[in-house]
Amino acid sequence: MTRTRHTVRHLAATCAVALVPARGLPLAFADSAADDQAVAEAAMRSFNERMVNAGFVSDGPQSQSDEMDPEEAEFIESECMQATGLTMPSGSELPGQTARASSDEFKFVPAPTTSGTDGPRQPVGDYTFAFVASVDTDHRDDLDGYIDYISSGARLTCLREMTLENAEASQAAPTGPRGNEFPQPEFEFTVETDLGIGDRSARVDLFTSTVRFDEWFELEFTILLARSDRSLVFLAHGTGAGEPLLDVDVEAELQALVDSL
Repeated sequence: MTRTRHTVRHLAATCAVALVPARGLPLAFADSAADDQAVAEAAMRSFNERMVNAGFVSDGPQSQSDEMDPEEAEFIESECMQATGLTMPSGSELPGQTARASSDEFKFVPAPTTSGTDGPRQPVGDYTFAFVASVDTDHRDDLDGYIDYISSGARLTCLREMTLENAEASQAAPTGPRGNEFPQPEFEFTVETDLGIGDRSARVDLFTSTVRFDEWFELEFTILLARSDRSLVFLAHGTGAGEPLLDVDVEAELQALVDSL
């Protein structure tokens, strides 16, 4: 399941903005930042507890890195993305950032079956994680730009183009160690730009069937974002089981995160 997790994380990386903990804040913001950080961490602890109660198993804290994933960088620099005129918010932290906290990465994978392993194999399991970032008042409106960027139809169209091109290249290459042959890859998405949660919100639903590591993956992936005053909430949920195995209302979870800020 490590490779499945990598695929889910890659989808999230190319659909989200990498935000890292604030550092080097001016003294004028020190007290506010401490309060924001405490609230953000409490929100993530509550989310972790709810996911465990729902049946998920923690895979540990989200990995943190200042370096951009190579595939994410390739996507941002692609001809398709350059033609859109969209720009990736730059920097290792949000302008005016006062807090950042992340949940654990969670998974739910049923016990292995006794079926054979020859031929295409579909990963079966649910995956979810979340984070929240806060900024000072002067940069509050900038958070809407992140929601617009992540939910941009033009950007998602480019993501579909790159995903299908990579899948077709994998299929054109010599077959892997199992000699698998696969059907045509697919990539579909829908965007909803107002969920009625927080001051601004958006939902992106993705379905992709593609080849990675000489295995056939079918993933349904949902990204939800909301701005509540000075805070940006991100929630991701994916499944490789055709439909979620655990009963989690992702929009209710987004609302719960917003209410906790």
